Amino acid sequence: TMRRAVLAGLALVCAAVCHAKVSVQDDNGQTVTLVTPATRVVSLAPHLTEMAFAVGGGDAVKAVIRYSDYPAAARQLPIVGDAFALDFEAIARLKPDLVLVWSSGLNERHRARLRSLGLTVYESEIRNAAAIGPTLRRLGALLGKTDAAAVAASRFEQDWRTLRERHAARAHTSQGQGV
Repeated sequence: TMRRAVLAGLALVCAAVCHAKVSVQDDNGQTVTLVTPATRVVSLAPHLTEMAFAVGGGDAVKAVIRYSDYPAAARQLPIVGDAFALDFEAIARLKPDLVLVWSSGLNERHRARLRSLGLTVYESEIRNAAAIGPTLRRLGALLGKTDAAAVAASRFEQDWRTLRERHAARAHTSQGQGV
């Protein structure tokens, strides 16, 4: 019937879109490519854990680093280390298709070890508020949550503009007063 043909066509389109290769550039200029959006993520930075959840990818996060405590659901996840020591065996056992790291929060030796295990690593190095929106969008792409990421990024950017406008006069009056 016509209905079955339409449904079959929609299923094929969804399969092509839902399983499309994803490629973004991380903050260190490396291209991060996934055959399909990530479904098994290890987050080795609290801010990246929060951002993964913010774009709707919390279900994909399977383990975190110590102090990843927001949102509350992140506190229920296994901890695979902290900024000084990682449990590489536990990370490898999880078979992540994506590992999120904070470049300056994790030493180069650890980042290299993750790559030597054949893991796909996305490095974040947010240096100012303007970088938060683009990072949310890139994480959304990697997690297959582009629409939710666009909403989260736009909301953050609007909130940031509002805060800047609200406090613009205060910044000028407090200059030179050690504030």
